Amino acid sequence: MEKRRSLLLLGCSLCLAFAAWARFEAGLYIVATAGWIFFLNRQGRWTDLLVFLLPYALLGPLVLALSFYLDLSVIESLNPKRILDLPAQFIAQYDTLRDELKILARPSYIIGPSSYFFDRIRSLLWIIALVALVVLIVECLVYVFFVVLIGGTVSSLRRRWADGRIRYLAVMSVLALILLYFQTLYIWHGAERHLAVFILPSFVFIGAGIEAGHALLTRRFRYRPAAGYALVGALVLLTLLPPVLRANFDRDKLVYREIGRYIAKREANARPVTVCGAFKRVIDIQFYANLNTPSATFFDYGALFHDANVVTADDICGKPCDYLVRDEQGWRGANVDFARPSAPCTFRELERWPSRKHGALILYEVSP
Repeated sequence: MEKRRSLLLLGCSLCLAFAAWARFEAGLYIVATAGWIFFLNRQGRWTDLLVFLLPYALLGPLVLALSFYLDLSVIESLNPKRILDLPAQFIAQYDTLRDELKILARPSYIIGPSSYFFDRIRSLLWIIALVALVVLIVECLVYVFFVVLIGGTVSSLRRRWADGRIRYLAVMSVLALILLYFQTLYIWHGAERHLAVFILPSFVFIGAGIEAGHALLTRRFRYRPAAGYALVGALVLLTLLPPVLRANFDRDKLVYREIGRYIAKREANARPVTVCGAFKRVIDIQFYANLNTPSATFFDYGALFHDANVVTADDICGKPCDYLVRDEQGWRGANVDFARPSAPCTFRELERWPSRKHGALILYEVSP
């Protein structure tokens, strides 16, 4: 392996470059790996660092040439000022949130014990963000594998800390956690979209946890190695199958995909559309409606109404709304007459889908 060290480093660098191209946060791996090589006290580290950074040295002139050819500004695209201003923006955002909670904590604003609650959480935002991130990781790892991850981490750090590969992956995992933590504190949503930056380097610790479980079965309970592996495999399948089956066969979840595909078929994927609604999963409907459109689309959270009972027809018409999905239970006390709206837009009912959770989901086309 030492003879192929440079080639492996070059391949690793290229893989990380492609990862960062696909997901910007994967750039953490590039910076952290370069720092790891730099601070690693071993012979030939400068050669290793040069080989690792070689693809980026070659990509730089290529990107510049391409930007000149396409008449694009690299500085405007990368926006280094925004990156440098992130610490100040983070502090400002944190202070703004504390000030907003301070307003809610005033007795004149909320009467009752709620004011004391908001006053308390102003000082606990840092731990709330940490708990929120941990909950996301636990849910992502289907609960059981979070326990396996903790056990594998303890086992690896105790028995394999001398292995540089384990130390490297541990550092990557910790840095990814720190990045996700600050992102949660900064924007308080969307962290689940970036969990892979932590999950990928931590997979080895999940494997170590499974290995520790197998060792426990063979040593303490005297299972044969083959039987131990079979039992561990069965436990993994039994743990993962229910959420997979629920996601693929749960009618209440599949209906969102059906509505999105109905919209996509109706629009022939010719243009991106905005789907409005008063329930959170309307985001999924818009995702499927725009899945095969020519341009990338992002959900406009202004199209997500927080309380359908206070929404008026003017509110809906004032949004860039192409389709509206009305859930019967959520709109039960709404004041909007969809048959005769008193607004500068019209609602045409297209289709209905039954739903145990929402009563029924009714799709409307919103026309100016």
